Amino acid sequence: MKVSVELSGQLKQNIGSSLVEIELDESANTQDLIHQLKQRHSDAMSKFALDSSGQLLPSLLFIVNEKQIRHDAPVALKDGDVAALLSPISGGSFL
Repeated sequence: MKVSVELSGQLKQNIGSSLVEIELDESANTQDLIHQLKQRHSDAMSKFALDSSGQLLPSLLFIVNEKQIRHDAPVALKDGDVAALLSPISGGSFL
C-alpha cells in the first residue's frame, strides 16, 4: 500500500520535500511508517524527529487522515492514507 506523508519545518527543509510517499505492507501501522521514514531519511529523522531510542519526539504532532494520534499507540494504516509530521512553530515578533 502507499501512504503519503506531509512534512513541515526542519524535516521539510532537510528532506527537501513537503511530501513523501512510502510503500508499506498491507498490515502496516504507524510505527511501521515511522520505521520506513527513518530508513529512507535517517539523518533528518534522527536530527529533527526522533529521540535517542528511535521514538518520535513528543513535541511533534503526528496526524493521520486529519486526526492527531498518540506516538505510542500504533494505528493501522490503509492504502491512500495521508499522514503528517508537524514540528512546533515558534518565533516571530510583535510589532
